[in-house]
Amino acid sequence: MIKYLLHTFLFCCLIITGWSQSDTIDFGTIQRSTKRYADITIRNTSEQGMYVKTVEHSPQIVYRLNKEYIQSDSLFTIRLQVNPDTTGRFKYVMRVALSTDEPPISLVVIGNVLEIPNYKNVIEQKCPEFEGDQFTKETEFKIISVDAVTRDPIPGSTVTIIRNGTVTESWVTGSAGSITRRSEPNFLYLIVSRNGYETTETGVFITPEIETISVPLKREDKDPIPPPDREPLLAENPVRVADEELEETLSEQLETDSADLAEMAELFANFDTNEYKTVNVVFVLDLSSSMKLGEKMTLLKFSLNQLVKHMRPQDRIAFVTYSEGADLYMPTTNCVNKPEIYGKIADLEATGMSSTTRGIKLGYKTVLKDISSDEANMVVVITDGAFNSNSNDYQAIVRKYAPEGITFSVVGIQCRSNDERKMEEAATFGNGRYVAIDKLADAQLNLFKEIRIASFKHN
Repeated sequence: MIKYLLHTFLFCCLIITGWSQSDTIDFGTIQRSTKRYADITIRNTSEQGMYVKTVEHSPQIVYRLNKEYIQSDSLFTIRLQVNPDTTGRFKYVMRVALSTDEPPISLVVIGNVLEIPNYKNVIEQKCPEFEGDQFTKETEFKIISVDAVTRDPIPGSTVTIIRNGTVTESWVTGSAGSITRRSEPNFLYLIVSRNGYETTETGVFITPEIETISVPLKREDKDPIPPPDREPLLAENPVRVADEELEETLSEQLETDSADLAEMAELFANFDTNEYKTVNVVFVLDLSSSMKLGEKMTLLKFSLNQLVKHMRPQDRIAFVTYSEGADLYMPTTNCVNKPEIYGKIADLEATGMSSTTRGIKLGYKTVLKDISSDEANMVVVITDGAFNSNSNDYQAIVRKYAPEGITFSVVGIQCRSNDERKMEEAATFGNGRYVAIDKLADAQLNLFKEIRIASFKHN
């Protein structure tokens, strides 16, 4: 239902509180100096937060969002600009899909071009930024660990923050059991632990409306483990963990069993060329819109970052991404160039629908360019669900190249049990395995384990 529609030749504004499947924005007559953008403001009337999953649009449309996440009963704005390339009447289409059960918003954009706009440079074709937009500014918030039953604050808790798949900071809370941080709108992944309690992992999208994030911890049934050496540092104020201790702190939070920690250290240390082949791996990454949900992109990026950290200089990695189509996101790159690889991982963004077969085909095409019989040649799909209905022919591709020594494995990010069975079957076609990643402890180790298994020298 359209609340109101107001437009002029220079600017138009549409407010939608519920929406019909098709609304029209009329820019009227466009001349060379006409401003060509419109703001579409949408209210989230549901009882839960939502985000924009996909935006499909004509090539003559560019757009900008004023926020990534929309709280319940709040507004967000899509600013679109038209860049016509011919004179005469035009009709462009823009479809906006949200992470709700509502049908996509379909916007029909019309107008009449008397003069082609004066495109002096690329900037003239970009959508104007929001001036003084509060949603691009940092907001202050508190993270507090509390007892799941009593709701009392828990002093001495360790709070580790992961941003964009990378561990950025860790704190030991003081007597108040909390820390205060600042952030631009962003998805944060939190790991909170305390001696005598179960470790809790949770993800939250930071917005200006958020003031406090309470993380409840459940008491363990077993006898508490002796507190770590740094606990005597507990004071009134929180203590920040040194950067060089971040990885060790995270391992302590995720794996409290000393035997498990020893096994991890052994796995990471024992990856030499005498026992393991050089790795030539192409990762086929699912960037469909469902990967935006919850912690999935964090787990994907963290898994890749952890793997790259332990790869050897002679090993090679490539990234193929797929959503509506498939693209070679990063060509085959030697792991001596780790900063470049980390940068490409950080820039990954989920959007669009899923087209798995195209991604798998491009993955095999990429690995074949650099294949060697003396190396471990692999195609690894990382996804959050079963392959789509049009992807059955991937089996023929996998079976064709399995005899040539190309291992095909599938990594599932927080998948349903029905999807897991299908992916286990898919991996068997290529002599690989299905790898489940449901939480951070899995992301820290499981992908690296699969690379080790596939590259082990059997003779």
